This record gives sequence, C-alpha cells and structure tokens, in this order.
Amino acid sequence: NTHRKALYDTYSKLLDFRSSNPRFFDEDSHFEWYVSDNHWPGRYIFGEADGQRFAVFGNFGKGTQTISVDLPNSGPWYDWFTGDVWNGIHHEVPMEEGKFYLLTNFR
Repeated sequence: NTHRKALYDTYSKLLDFRSSNPRFFDEDSHFEWYVSDNHWPGRYIFGEADGQRFAVFGNFGKGTQTISVDLPNSGPWYDWFTGDVWNGIHHEVPMEEGKFYLLTNFR
C-alpha cells in the first residue's frame, strides 16, 4: 500500500533525525515553540544545540494553506527529507493539509 509505505518512510526519516542528533534532546538544548492559536494554521518549532539548528513547521489546518514562516537565520537550510536547499529568512509556503517540513542548518 503506497500510503502506508509513505508513512513508514516518513517515520523512518524522523527516527534517523532523532538517532543522528541526540544533542537536540539533551536538557540544555534550546527550543522556541510557536504553537499557540495565534500561529494557526501553521505551527513552528525551532531547536538549537552546539550551533546546529533545526526548524519544523507545517500546515495543521484544513485544506491547502499558505504558511508564512520566518526561519531563525538566513541559511542555508537543508530539507531533511529531500536535501533541497532553502535560503533566506522569510518564506510563504503553499502546503497541503498535514504537510510539514524539517529543515536543518547542517547536513
């Protein structure tokens, strides 16, 4: 089933991120959470440890939305799933319902 395979691949990549970057999950790492009603339908989490950063943002509303996100710095940022490079701070991203991105400032 293609949908189950896509879900499996997503979880596999997320677990790879977790196991490859244990410093982000230590007590002294820094997080910024933007998940209040003011940020709906987009939600954002930024994390940092030892100069390495990640950004997670997504469309958690109904239907396709354009999500406005300001990354912590101008980049380059790398899409953890595709390797695509993002530059700049401000992005207007059309996103399908349930879509999310995991970007890092390292490879």
